[in-house]
Parts: sequence; structure tokens; C-alpha cells
Amino acid sequence: EHSSRCSHFALLGLPPRFALATEEVRAAYKALQRRLHPDVHHAAAAAEGGLGGAAAEAAEAAEAEGITVLSDPVLRAQHLMVARCGVDPLAEDAGSGSSLSDPELLMFVMEERQRIEDLDEFAGSGEADHRAASVDALMAHYQGLFEDAAEGLDAGLDAAAVAEVDGDDAQRAEVVRALTGKVVRMQYLSKLKDECHARIEV
Repeated sequence: EHSSRCSHFALLGLPPRFALATEEVRAAYKALQRRLHPDVHHAAAAAEGGLGGAAAEAAEAAEAEGITVLSDPVLRAQHLMVARCGVDPLAEDAGSGSSLSDPELLMFVMEERQRIEDLDEFAGSGEADHRAASVDALMAHYQGLFEDAAEGLDAGLDAAAVAEVDGDDAQRAEVVRALTGKVVRMQYLSKLKDECHARIEV
């Protein structure tokens, strides 16, 4: 079953769902670190044949990857789709039905990137306040669009699972295609936010 492969969620003791608060992920990570930290439980770990050497390093690497993936909404959505649907929505071969080949989305991204680049005209020109306000407004706009794109992701994953159980391949394929489009749109919007954020630091 695909859901059994939600390894990052299982590792951190979190339910395999998209709608997780960042604080929830961090709290689960800290709890896991406390349980596994060799300085805190060295005697108990030794008595129980706890982790050591390469095994401890592998566990630390898995923890770090888990927190990285689950803290990033795009990576979390990608991980869920791979685990629950067996599809990587961000792979180049995600399918011709995905938003990777959506001309409307690509045109939107090109126009928005130009809009962001236009803000560079205000860099160091004495209009820094206008530039900062414009960057903040764009970031808020992209965050709103991101949240719209992410809405219903868990329900879609559940619908794909139901279609799979029912043996309705056509319905499952349609739902997975829609989910793929959502995640790709989220990725592009996340990149636009990052481009805005880079201009705050300049």
C-alpha cells in the first residue's frame, strides 16, 4: 500500500497529510531528537543495544531529511504524492497532462518574473521604500495564490486512494493529474516567492 511508504511522517510520528503546521513538524522533530540523543539516553541505549556508529549517522541523516522535506510545503506535497499515489509530480516525465506543459501557467510565471525583475529598477535609486512595499505586496500575493493551489490537497489524495480501492483507474488518473497540476503550481509560486525574498536581502 502506498501510504505505508510515508517514511518521513512515520519517522517523526506525524500523520501522513499535507495540512501540517510548521510548528507541528518542528515539535515532532525535537521530540525525536530527545528520544534518540546519545548524550541523554546513553546508558539506556547501551543496555538496549541502541544505535551507534554508522547506524546512528544513518538515523541522523534520515531525521535531517525528514525535517527538511516535511518543513517545506512543496517537498511535503511531493513526498505525499510519491508515497500515496506512486507518482512524482515534479519529475520531468510526470505526464503530458501535468502543469509542466500548461502554457497558461508558463505564461503567468514569465510575466510574474518580469514583474519581479522590474523592481530592480528601484534598487539604490532613493525609492527603496517603494521597492520594499512592492516586494512585500508581491510576496503576500504569491502566498495567497500558493494557499489557493494547496487547498484540497489532502482531500484529493484521499479521493485518489478511494478510486484505487474501487478499481476506477480513469477516476484515479484524473485526480492524480489534478494533484500534479496543484503541486507544480505550488512549486512555481514558491520559486516566485523566493525571487522576491532575494530582493529584500539586496
